[in-house]
Amino acid sequence: MFTWQDGTSGTQRLEAATPRFLSGTSPARLSFEVAPPNEVARIRFDGVDRTFTSNIGAVSGFRRFFGSSTDEELRIGPFSPFFTRGSDTSAEVAIVLFQSAPTGFTSGTRVGTARRLIFAAIGNPSQEIGRIPVSRRFVTEGGFTSLGDFSMLSSTSLVTISSDYNTGIFGGFSVARTAPNGGNPERLADLNFKGAHDPATNRLTGTIRDQADRVVGNFEGGLYGPRRQRIAFVYEFAIPETGNLKHIGFLYGLEG
Repeated sequence: MFTWQDGTSGTQRLEAATPRFLSGTSPARLSFEVAPPNEVARIRFDGVDRTFTSNIGAVSGFRRFFGSSTDEELRIGPFSPFFTRGSDTSAEVAIVLFQSAPTGFTSGTRVGTARRLIFAAIGNPSQEIGRIPVSRRFVTEGGFTSLGDFSMLSSTSLVTISSDYNTGIFGGFSVARTAPNGGNPERLADLNFKGAHDPATNRLTGTIRDQADRVVGNFEGGLYGPRRQRIAFVYEFAIPETGNLKHIGFLYGLEG
């Protein structure tokens, strides 16, 4: 999970001023209930305890809620056939995106307003323990904070947990600049996930590296549900190709 603040108002900068991973053992709860004609969602973690009522609609497969004003927003998901297939009762893990209302913010000489943004993977951790006996490949989707000009070149990527413990986790995605008028996006950088799987807890940790194998960020997450078939993690990175802005993002997926 992350806590995050964006830049000052009026600068058009959208960056993680203070990105940090929250403890994997910190109390975190998400409840989601359907109580016709409303949907009720409650999130509790790291000082946030908010209840949202009534579904506003879906955005890219995520349920979207607003608080007392449209400045405060909660998204829960994904509720997509891609992610929920193969599960009769639940998706086992949800990505939760919480954005607070603007508050006063000072960072060095910059004074303005900022929001707190939390990305979290909340779910049912896999109960199976031990090393992965056969390498597992996960098809994942996700995204990251940006100025709107930058995006993943493809929203789908592959993450592999190798049965060779020395190899660990590997995968990657490409960052692109969105082309005007619907043209082909411009590839800016190819980034790779490299890390380890903890066989006792199913936690996933590691680094994000550029093509020169330099560390440009970190990730944390886990395996969820029966048979360790679902994966989710959050990450942060900064690269010269996007002006060294600090981005945070998330990936979720399932074995496939």
